[in-house]
Amino acid sequence: AWITASVPVLAATVTALHGLASLGSLPTSSAESLLLLLLFYASVSVTSQEFLYSSFFFWRYRPLFSPGFLVGLNALVFAGAHLVYHSWVCVLLALAGRVIMARIYKRHGSFWGVWTVHLLFGVAVFLVGLGRYFYRSAG
Repeated sequence: AWITASVPVLAATVTALHGLASLGSLPTSSAESLLLLLLFYASVSVTSQEFLYSSFFFWRYRPLFSPGFLVGLNALVFAGAHLVYHSWVCVLLALAGRVIMARIYKRHGSFWGVWTVHLLFGVAVFLVGLGRYFYRSAG
């Protein structure tokens, strides 16, 4: 339900920031590049982020903080990590998405469940045209 609800919000965001013509624009010029980007995103980026920000983070800090505080702290740390992209849009989207993902992980404790949600959020972000805020090409 979160993914379905997020797509119109993401589409409205890209339209507000860059106009209707930017809706659906991708950070790569070929289908092969997009496929490689999404494969890397799924296998390396999402997997490592969910290990660090879900499994490890909640295991390590659960004894120290209340569950509600942990969700907020997790979202702030995750959003802070996205400062490397030098974009307030990226940081705000990461913060909003992480609040949802941290709540899901806190409730269910499922690495693969939150991994799937993270992957679907990321793909939605790329496909509506906001991937430019989360992507740095080598060239």
